[in-house]
Amino acid sequence: MVAPLNDLEHRREWGGEPTDEHVRSWALDRTNDLALGYLDVHDRDRLVFGIHVLHGELSEDARRKLVNEVAWRADAWEAALTGADRR
Repeated sequence: MVAPLNDLEHRREWGGEPTDEHVRSWALDRTNDLALGYLDVHDRDRLVFGIHVLHGELSEDARRKLVNEVAWRADAWEAALTGADRR
Protein backbone atom coordinates (compact mmCIF):
# COMPACT_ATOMS: atom_id res chain seq x y z
CA MET A 1 0.00 0.00 0.00
CA VAL A 2 1.17 3.50 -0.77
CA ALA A 3 -1.35 5.45 1.31
CA PRO A 4 -5.00 5.75 2.31
CA LEU A 5 -6.74 8.34 0.13
CA ASN A 6 -7.49 10.52 3.14
CA ASP A 7 -3.71 10.83 3.73
CA LEU A 8 -3.25 12.32 0.27
CA GLU A 9 -3.47 16.06 -0.08
CA HIS A 10 -5.22 18.31 -2.58
CA ARG A 11 -2.94 18.12 -5.65
CA ARG A 12 -3.25 19.47 -9.14
CA GLU A 13 -1.91 16.11 -10.43
CA TRP A 14 -5.30 14.53 -9.72
CA GLY A 15 -7.38 17.60 -10.32
CA GLY A 16 -8.19 18.61 -6.77
CA GLU A 17 -9.33 16.57 -3.83
CA PRO A 18 -8.04 12.98 -3.60
CA THR A 19 -11.31 11.27 -4.50
CA ASP A 20 -11.43 7.66 -5.69
CA GLU A 21 -12.19 8.80 -9.25
CA HIS A 22 -9.49 11.49 -9.39
CA VAL A 23 -6.70 9.36 -7.93
CA ARG A 24 -7.65 6.28 -9.99
CA SER A 25 -7.49 8.35 -13.21
CA TRP A 26 -4.11 9.79 -12.19
CA ALA A 27 -2.82 6.31 -11.27
CA LEU A 28 -3.84 4.89 -14.64
CA ASP A 29 -1.98 7.67 -16.46
CA ARG A 30 1.12 7.24 -14.27
CA THR A 31 1.10 3.45 -14.72
CA ASN A 32 1.56 3.91 -18.45
CA ASP A 33 4.97 5.47 -17.71
CA LEU A 34 6.21 2.83 -15.24
CA ALA A 35 8.82 0.26 -16.25
CA LEU A 36 7.72 -2.09 -13.46
CA GLY A 37 4.42 -2.37 -11.66
CA TYR A 38 1.20 -0.41 -11.52
CA LEU A 39 -0.63 2.11 -9.36
CA ASP A 40 -4.32 1.63 -8.57
CA VAL A 41 -6.97 2.45 -5.98
CA HIS A 42 -8.24 -0.51 -3.99
CA ASP A 43 -11.83 -0.80 -2.87
CA ARG A 44 -10.88 0.18 0.68
CA ASP A 45 -9.87 3.69 -0.45
CA ARG A 46 -6.16 3.00 -0.66
CA LEU A 47 -3.64 3.91 -3.31
CA VAL A 48 -1.52 0.83 -3.96
CA PHE A 49 1.55 -0.07 -5.97
CA GLY A 50 1.98 -3.66 -7.12
CA ILE A 51 3.00 -5.98 -9.89
CA HIS A 52 0.99 -8.44 -11.91
CA VAL A 53 1.41 -12.15 -11.23
CA LEU A 54 4.47 -13.59 -12.91
CA HIS A 55 4.02 -17.01 -14.42
CA GLY A 56 6.89 -19.45 -14.31
CA GLU A 57 9.52 -20.21 -11.77
CA LEU A 58 11.81 -17.69 -10.20
CA SER A 59 14.78 -18.59 -8.09
CA GLU A 60 14.47 -17.72 -4.42
CA ASP A 61 17.06 -14.98 -4.91
CA ALA A 62 15.19 -13.48 -7.88
CA ARG A 63 11.88 -13.63 -5.99
CA ARG A 64 13.43 -11.92 -2.94
CA LYS A 65 14.94 -9.18 -5.10
CA LEU A 66 11.62 -8.62 -6.88
CA VAL A 67 9.71 -8.36 -3.60
CA ASN A 68 12.30 -5.91 -2.26
CA GLU A 69 12.11 -3.80 -5.42
CA VAL A 70 8.30 -3.63 -5.31
CA ALA A 71 8.35 -2.71 -1.61
CA TRP A 72 10.96 -0.01 -2.24
CA ARG A 73 8.93 1.50 -5.09
CA ALA A 74 5.74 1.55 -3.01
CA ASP A 75 7.65 3.24 -0.20
CA ALA A 76 9.07 5.80 -2.64
CA TRP A 77 5.55 6.64 -3.90
CA GLU A 78 4.36 7.02 -0.30
CA ALA A 79 7.19 9.41 0.52
CA ALA A 80 6.64 11.44 -2.64
CA LEU A 81 2.88 11.79 -2.19
CA THR A 82 2.50 12.12 1.58
CA GLY A 83 5.91 13.08 2.91
CA ALA A 84 5.73 10.01 5.17
CA ASP A 85 8.05 7.05 5.08
CA ARG A 86 7.25 3.85 6.99
CA ARG A 87 10.68 2.30 6.46
